[in-house]
Amino acid sequence: MNIERNSFKTVVFTGLLIVLCSGFAMAGDALAEKYGKADPNAPAELAQWMWKRGEWNITIHRRQEDGTMKIEPYISRLKAVYMADGQTFLEEFSVSDTFYSVQVRAYNKTKKKWQTSFINSKRQRWTTTFAEWVNGEMHVNVSGGYSGKEAYLSKELDTEITTNRFVKYVSRSYDNGKTWKKHYAKLVYIRAKSKGIKGKKQEK
Repeated sequence: MNIERNSFKTVVFTGLLIVLCSGFAMAGDALAEKYGKADPNAPAELAQWMWKRGEWNITIHRRQEDGTMKIEPYISRLKAVYMADGQTFLEEFSVSDTFYSVQVRAYNKTKKKWQTSFINSKRQRWTTTFAEWVNGEMHVNVSGGYSGKEAYLSKELDTEITTNRFVKYVSRSYDNGKTWKKHYAKLVYIRAKSKGIKGKKQEK
């Protein structure tokens, strides 16, 4: 009986995921030529980044020692695309001429998660992270920071997702995950080029 229930839940969840991703694919057809799209013949999970394709301006709010959030005095930028194979997702993050990094994501069919290689050549930082789509939100776990050597763990949550806006919350743990400094940073992403793209809220 439990096996039948679990199988039923799996079928229902997979069906909802396909409907959700299909909806974003139709809403984002205007993005396909410039920013690519997920391979429609591959597993449905590969469409889990469709909403993030495009170019974004980012405002970063960072928590201060007194607990307040302070807005950083610069605008960061992100460009996200599906590569030619429709299965690899690439993100370029930059802050004017002072910072540049890339993240290359691919779905690990064995782990059932997205496996990502983070690279910052100038600062000689690289690491591997894992991401998982849960209830309409993307959860990213980073061990040892983006250098892989930092004295903390990080959790990132992409949430409040719409076609032209989403928010990333970053939390840190300095005791190997026992406690978390919640919302160490908040990043607000606004689509830089949204002409002709109608807003649509992401369903959970």
